[in-house]
Amino acid sequence: MKIKIDQNLPLFFSSDLHYNHARIIQYTNRPFNSVTEMNGELIRRWNEKVPKNATVIFDGDFVFGNSNTFYEVYNRLNGQIIFVYGNHDKPIPKEIRKYDVVEFSYNKNYFFCSHYAHKVWNLSHHGSIHLYGHSHGSLEDDKNALSMDVGIDCHKNLEPFSLEEVLEFMKTKEWKPI
Repeated sequence: MKIKIDQNLPLFFSSDLHYNHARIIQYTNRPFNSVTEMNGELIRRWNEKVPKNATVIFDGDFVFGNSNTFYEVYNRLNGQIIFVYGNHDKPIPKEIRKYDVVEFSYNKNYFFCSHYAHKVWNLSHHGSIHLYGHSHGSLEDDKNALSMDVGIDCHKNLEPFSLEEVLEFMKTKEWKPI
C-alpha cells in the first residue's frame, strides 16, 4: 500500500521488538537476564533515539500477549508508528491500522517495507530501498540489492535505525540499475 509520509519529520525504521517474549532473549542472544529487563531497556533505548515527533516504520513482530500488552508498550514509545504486519502480531488491536507492505517516497528515495525479505520488490531495478525484519540478522547481506534487515537485533545498540543510518548502509552496496 502506498502511503504518505510527512517529509518534515524525522524518519526511523525497526522491527522484531518482540516485547514480552522471553524466548527471544536466548534465540537472538540479547544481553538481558529477564523479559522484564529486556522490555524496560528496549523502551528506554527506543525513546532515547526516537524523538516524539518522528515517524517510525515498524516492519512486524511488535509484541507478545494481548491488546492490553500492546497498549502497555505502544503508549510508552516515542513517534508515530506505522505498522507492517508480522507473523507474531496477533495482539495488535483491530483499531490499529496494519499493512502487509508499505511503499512511500521520502526525500527523493523510494522505500518498500515488509516483514519478510524479498529478492525483488516494486522498483527494485530502479533504486528503491527494501527494508524488512523477521530474520533477526540471520540472512547474508546481498551487496547487489538495496535491501536491509532493520530488526533491532541488527542494530549494535538494539534500537531503531535512523534514515541516515539506512542511507549510509546503502552506500556500501554494489547495486547497479538494469
